[in-house]
Amino acid sequence: MIEAARNTRKSPANAGLFLCAAIRRIVRGVPGPHQHPSADPGAPGWLALLRRHLAAVIAIKLALIALLFFLFFSAAHRPSPGPDDVSDLLHLPS
Repeated sequence: MIEAARNTRKSPANAGLFLCAAIRRIVRGVPGPHQHPSADPGAPGWLALLRRHLAAVIAIKLALIALLFFLFFSAAHRPSPGPDDVSDLLHLPS
């Protein structure tokens, strides 16, 4: 009986079914047959932890980019040339 179950897993026709079941287990956070369940059944799965970590990293990077923009490219750092300055730069008579 065990040998028959092993043979059905190895057949190419059933490989897709086992792959779909494995993907469903990963997405739902259910431990598979070769994984150890966590000690706390209410603990978030690794996929939830990965999503939370990636969201935090992206938020921190966006905050740093915004900070650099406001420190170096804000309106306070832009010159406001007047008409005389523009005519001097273009070598026009005023």
